[in-house]
Amino acid sequence: MTHGAALHRIERDWYGLAAKLDKEGPQGSDAPRLRTELSDLILQTADFVRNKPYFMSDEISLVDVTIAPLLWRLPRWQIEFPKDGVALQKYANRLFSRPAFRLSLSEQEREMRIA
Repeated sequence: MTHGAALHRIERDWYGLAAKLDKEGPQGSDAPRLRTELSDLILQTADFVRNKPYFMSDEISLVDVTIAPLLWRLPRWQIEFPKDGVALQKYANRLFSRPAFRLSLSEQEREMRIA
């Protein structure tokens, strides 16, 4: 998969499901299915971050910058990393620890991880 193809899928599929989850709300009738679909898509990314610090790369790219806000919001949608998602959790923590990412968060976004 190329970075361009990955970026397209993330923007279309991941963010499409995220928008539906936001609209549905955590208790909506479709929320469990939407959470499962989004979680499954994210889990498919594990191989792309298992052997490199960033998405198929040693350097951060637009793909990583696009993924980071979505991963940050997972608790908001009641999605947890699965037990076999250790590589993804490490990847997310690497993205979250970047000073530029931390500076980009609004107060509301910071609170998503505090509560």
